[in-house]
Amino acid sequence: MFSRISIIKLLLIIALLLPAFGFVQSQDTTFILMTEYAEKSLPFGLKQKVAVPRPKVGLALSGGGARALAQIGVLRALTERGFPIDLVVGTSMGSIIGGLYSIGYSVEDIDSVASFTKWDDLLGGEAKQNRRELFIDQKLSEDKAVLTLQLDGLKPILPTAINDGQRLTNYLNLLSFQAPVRLIDDFNAFEIPFRAVATNLITGEPYILRGGSLTQAMRASSSVSFLLSPVRYDTTLLVDGGLVANIPVDIARQEGADFVLAIDATGDLHSPDRFDLPWIVADQVISIPVKLLNSRQLENADFVITSGVSASTLADFSEVAGMIDLGYEGTLPILDSLEEVYNKRFYDNLRKNEQYLRRVTIDESSTAGREILLSYIGADSLSTARILYDLYQLNRSNEYDSLYAVIRSGEDASYISIHGRRAPLIRSISYGGIERIDTAAVNARLKRLLNKPFTPHRILDGAKEILKMYRSAGYSLAEIDTLQFSHQTGVLYISVKEGLISDIDIIGNTSTLETIITREFPLRPGDLFIYDSFQQGLTNLRSTNLFENIIVSVSKDSGRNRLIMEVFEKETNLMRIGLKLENENNPQISFDIRDNNVFGSGSELGLLLFLSPRAGILGAEHRANRIFDTYFTYRINAYYSWDDIYIYRENAISSANFNKTISGEYRQSFTGISLSLGSQVKRFGNLIITGKYETIQTSNLRDNSVSELHDHISTVKISSAIDTQDKYPFPERGVRFHAYYETALKALGSDIAFTNLGFEYKGYIPLTESHVLGTGAKVGFADATMPLPYHYSLGGQNSFFGMREDEFRGRQIFLTSVDYRVRLPFDIYFESYALFRYDLGSMWEVKDQIRFNDLRHGIGMTLSLNTPIGPADFSIGRSFRFTKNLTDTPIRSGPIYLYFSIGYYY
Repeated sequence: MFSRISIIKLLLIIALLLPAFGFVQSQDTTFILMTEYAEKSLPFGLKQKVAVPRPKVGLALSGGGARALAQIGVLRALTERGFPIDLVVGTSMGSIIGGLYSIGYSVEDIDSVASFTKWDDLLGGEAKQNRRELFIDQKLSEDKAVLTLQLDGLKPILPTAINDGQRLTNYLNLLSFQAPVRLIDDFNAFEIPFRAVATNLITGEPYILRGGSLTQAMRASSSVSFLLSPVRYDTTLLVDGGLVANIPVDIARQEGADFVLAIDATGDLHSPDRFDLPWIVADQVISIPVKLLNSRQLENADFVITSGVSASTLADFSEVAGMIDLGYEGTLPILDSLEEVYNKRFYDNLRKNEQYLRRVTIDESSTAGREILLSYIGADSLSTARILYDLYQLNRSNEYDSLYAVIRSGEDASYISIHGRRAPLIRSISYGGIERIDTAAVNARLKRLLNKPFTPHRILDGAKEILKMYRSAGYSLAEIDTLQFSHQTGVLYISVKEGLISDIDIIGNTSTLETIITREFPLRPGDLFIYDSFQQGLTNLRSTNLFENIIVSVSKDSGRNRLIMEVFEKETNLMRIGLKLENENNPQISFDIRDNNVFGSGSELGLLLFLSPRAGILGAEHRANRIFDTYFTYRINAYYSWDDIYIYRENAISSANFNKTISGEYRQSFTGISLSLGSQVKRFGNLIITGKYETIQTSNLRDNSVSELHDHISTVKISSAIDTQDKYPFPERGVRFHAYYETALKALGSDIAFTNLGFEYKGYIPLTESHVLGTGAKVGFADATMPLPYHYSLGGQNSFFGMREDEFRGRQIFLTSVDYRVRLPFDIYFESYALFRYDLGSMWEVKDQIRFNDLRHGIGMTLSLNTPIGPADFSIGRSFRFTKNLTDTPIRSGPIYLYFSIGYYY
């Protein structure tokens, strides 16, 4: 320790030196301008230096449906200019764009996603499942249903939206897993911190999502009212954030933004000439208060960019590329103004303790910033704020580990020098753990890093390049495990973990057995996570119709990938309602009430009822599309059905024309049970063996039309079906094929023995986007002993033009058809189609009667409207046949028939 005498001596020395120090200061003063940085964490353990005085930029991305995609073009312009973005806050479609951008997708990536996504399929009002995701029996059930209601006991649960949103959720799951940056549940740790804005449906307040599942955050924020169902999140329900903060300016500021850049992709209100449509009126009612909120938000923004596509409709996704280009081109002219406003704010933050220097001269001892110094030469007055601003701009890319200015100010001039230590150069790159992709290809991608300074964003971009190669190859969980750089040797070392799944946890399945979920999900613990398998698993789970939503996330556990699948179960009881009106059998209604998940096994127990004036069905069935973990299937069915059949007689009107009149009527009925066992062929076909025991009965309703019978029939039937049609009722591609062989044997208890075999085929080929060619065939042969109730039928709007329903009946049938369907360039209230069809075929009692001369011809056309309750078909058709009298009347024509039907065909 110092003695008291030593302290006194030290104080005396300081006192003697103070006058001298003051003299020197007045003659020649030297001080240092230091830049001040805060450290920001980036993915892969990288650290970025962020200028403390620079205002933190919050980007507020608005909703706006299809219009909001123009914000991708705005992002492209901002990225090209290098405008900083420190926080992204998104609402509705803006949350999807912002979420992808924050998690590492480039603007080009997002552009591709937006351009190639079938948004109408994800967001549209089509409630039916994709047919190609379903098993054969599921397709038949879905095709016939006009309305499907879930049941709470016997109480119907009305749907909250016309789209359950599960297809969108699956898609967002896939996009999230394909992100270049690893998924984490803290949105602050993304490449750019992110917030999604939703609306709390219970309180009506904004709900800000700062973490958790990115998929769920984007899905909740974009849950457009009445279009997409609400999202259950913790203890609340979330819907579209556009209801409370469609342009989330205030929220961006609350989340820490100093400078809020708002992008406005909202549209104008609807014009009065569109008010004749009820959904337009409903949208206008919601849009008016939202527009007032938008105006207030825009007033609070520091800068506003308008997308330029306000005239576009909310749901018009037909011109995505054009909207993105409009957003880009509309932003370019105002970038200078944006930077001017922002840089002024930045500059103002540097004016604290500002000093002015006179007669600036360059100090040749400078080690950096030569161009900056040259711009100062001859300046009569130079602000220290200007110098600091230039230093920060010089180091925007973090190429200097340290950077400062030394200023020596004398009576005659001010001498400035800039000094800095550059980041070390990358001399070589080595890799570890890369096995699934070509290391040479990785080297080719990353060689641009060689002999460049080690800067965080340069390395981040390089690491993302590696992961994009993995993503392209389908390895969605591959991640950078180690990223090390030696400042001494300049060696950059990158090691990769290629994405093994350690465990799969399933949560939320209170009713469904876990095995029912895992059997539909092809990935297992110990497998590499493969994108295609993940996608197939999500599709399979959706097709079970057991879940409202499925959210998949990854938890890191000691470096292991734990896959977490959170399922939100539907009510298992449901009722499908079908309806059809037609001129032959009007009206028809069906009810299918079932438990879709008996004892959590995924099997179904259902009661079916079909009623019409001329037909009816009452049945009960228990079926399983899959037995345990196999693709075997079974169905147990008990039923009673009946049909009333007219008998027609042909009357010659003239040598060239004939007519048909009703000569009798009878009823046929079936009461029985059946057991079907077989195997699914993926999701497009099956092979089934069916044993059936039933009682058949016929009874005359008019005259003694037929011989009445009452017999017990026991049959064994082998059948196979293929159905690859893309949609119903207006398929554009695919085939439907059904072949069968059925035999009834007295040895099995049948009163009558017979054999019946045949097939049905219908195929569609798209000629252009609006034109489809269809071909069809139906061929069947049966023994002469096959009873009347099993006879084939020919005639009707969907069978043979120019004939009434069931106009021909027999044991042998041959029918072919070709049709041409065109999507009309205009709509008659609904999607409208015109169809032209030619039919060729006939019916015979026994095989010996089959003759080519008996073939009938039918031609006709149909106007079809795709209504919400099924196709509305208006048809006109006529049949004819060729005669032996080729000179006088070679053609005999039947009457012209008009047909009408609305609803799905049973």
